Amino acid sequence: DTTQSNIKRICLFVEAAAAIIHHSSASLTMPMALVGIISIDRVVLDPILILCMQHLIILLTYFHKNMYILVQVLLEIWLEWTLFSNYEKTISNHWTLVLVASGLLLSHWMWFISGAVALFTERLDDDSKKRKVLKADE
Repeated sequence: DTTQSNIKRICLFVEAAAAIIHHSSASLTMPMALVGIISIDRVVLDPILILCMQHLIILLTYFHKNMYILVQVLLEIWLEWTLFSNYEKTISNHWTLVLVASGLLLSHWMWFISGAVALFTERLDDDSKKRKVLKADE
């Protein structure tokens, strides 16, 4: 889309790459659990439940965007705390779970950075549009 700025296009690309990494990592966990390669314990189940909560609150973005951002950041901190604090236990379950956890962390950092850049540039664009309107009114 050539109507978008270069920064916006880069942010969209990073978000798409993060979605591929995130869903690849998450979809690796379920088949491994179903065939018995990994055992479902608290270390495996906790991040899955936090991810489900992150997906459930997405509807807030349409009604209360600031509340959505706040809750999403708090859930993200909780997810990363859980993943990092259980990293050594994760590898004792199966070595591929470390890849899953790393993929989830990488994708969430990519989304976080892309979202912050997009939000910042969106605010700058809004401010510059307001200045142009004010100058045109003078």
